[in-house]
Amino acid sequence: AARDVDLYITELDVNDEAFPAETAARDAAVAARYETFLTRVLQQPRVRVVITWQLSDRYTWYRSIAPSGEDATRLPRPLPFDDALQRKPAWGAIARALNRRTA
Repeated sequence: AARDVDLYITELDVNDEAFPAETAARDAAVAARYETFLTRVLQQPRVRVVITWQLSDRYTWYRSIAPSGEDATRLPRPLPFDDALQRKPAWGAIARALNRRTA
């Protein structure tokens, strides 16, 4: 930002692999990570774009590397919308961070 360069946050998601297995707790942890990161990053006035890596958990690339079959304990939930395109806590966290931006 000090060099007069616009900043683009792209391919944003949260790896939830180490978060709690229980869905509500995991979703809350993902949301907290988004909000903490974006609140700090958006203090830079040159941030022009924030783009997540996909929109829905259904299409996350994490599913291509997650254990499957008998080894699967849960599906990754790293994005603002669930498989049915319903808002998750991450959506609210992203919205709050964007709304708080002072730049």
